[in-house]
Amino acid sequence: MFEFLVRRLLIGVFTLLCITFLLYALLRFMPGTPLTLSLSEVDPTKTISLEQLEQLKKVYGLDKPFYEAYFDWLKQLAQGDLGSSFSHKKPVARLIGERIGPTLFLSITSLLVAYFGAIPIGLFVAARSGTRVERGISTGLYMLYSFPNFVAALLLQMWVALKMGWFPLFGIVSDNYESLSTFGKVKDQFWHLMLPMVCYTYATLAYDSRFINANLQEVVRQDYIRTAKAKGLTGWTIMFRHAFRNTLIPLITSIGLMLPSLVSGAVIIEQIFNWPGIGRMFFESITARDYPLLMGLLLMFSVMTVIGQLMADILYAMVDPRVRLGDR
Repeated sequence: MFEFLVRRLLIGVFTLLCITFLLYALLRFMPGTPLTLSLSEVDPTKTISLEQLEQLKKVYGLDKPFYEAYFDWLKQLAQGDLGSSFSHKKPVARLIGERIGPTLFLSITSLLVAYFGAIPIGLFVAARSGTRVERGISTGLYMLYSFPNFVAALLLQMWVALKMGWFPLFGIVSDNYESLSTFGKVKDQFWHLMLPMVCYTYATLAYDSRFINANLQEVVRQDYIRTAKAKGLTGWTIMFRHAFRNTLIPLITSIGLMLPSLVSGAVIIEQIFNWPGIGRMFFESITARDYPLLMGLLLMFSVMTVIGQLMADILYAMVDPRVRLGDR
């Protein structure tokens, strides 16, 4: 186990180095620079001499080839410094720390709702295999999974927020948030959470319900399930005690791969609902060509992907003791 963890961590570090090098090169070859973009935003007619431009490039470290700049960034990272944002003029680590709370609030709540909803739906549909109920629910889940979340977001904003007035149009808190009681503040935040959470949840809920149903359909054809039926066990007992356990392995792999989306999966939703999280900051940093902030965010997404894979492998062995991590 220890040998497996060390080997996977070393592979993970090497993978992160390769990913960050490629991403840094891609960012530096993107059209436009932080300097030209910021100057055009201040005054499009403003001109700047070549000498001034070169001085600014030196200040921001843009005068070096990308590979030299990458190794400078790597040295900073080894000292625990992610650099300073070009557009916000603040340390990248502090900016990420300020924005990660709202993103985790949205994504964790959404994923909990999705998984706690998907498991009973998947079991219910699998238990009614071959019936009209199964076909109707499966078709509904397929349609739900295929529906674009940005279209759902715009429809919900138009009908539920603007026309009905049931939920806020955007934002994370109301204007009078500070004057509310503790219970009122919690209620206000969940009130603002509802629409983005629905948009972030329904596709995952539909996909995982279909995923669990499909795996259960495969498992119930196995010999040991037929033996359990021959012993006279009820359908729900067979489904919960015997079949569902064996669907956990692919489900755990899916959950492990979902870990990066906890902080990166809501870029469009956060932008539409003006949600002050990591996804919205990622979109803004691309627009501003904010290289240090982009690299900090991409590094975080990559680290979470590696951790997600590692967690999936460990959980894999916990669910199925036949899996020996040291041999993988």
